Amino acid sequence: MSHKHVPITDSAMQLPASRWFVAHHFTADQTLSFDAGFFIIWAISKLYYRSRWVSADKMDFFTGLDIVEAATYDEPPPKNLGEKIWK
Repeated sequence: MSHKHVPITDSAMQLPASRWFVAHHFTADQTLSFDAGFFIIWAISKLYYRSRWVSADKMDFFTGLDIVEAATYDEPPPKNLGEKIWK
């Protein structure tokens, strides 16, 4: 078998035939297609809604944070020795 340049999206040719698994093929190729699909949908939405980039210093991460923190789930205390060791 000669070594050729194989595109990164062609996972079927990256392994010899004796070690090729269908699951590996779909795992490698579907990940790239999902990434490309996300980028295409994101780019179309940026163009359609004409949204602008927002810099991190203009973003507000603290307004309403106290409400979110108050609504978070508090862990109950351990009831027995097994739960104390586990946590």
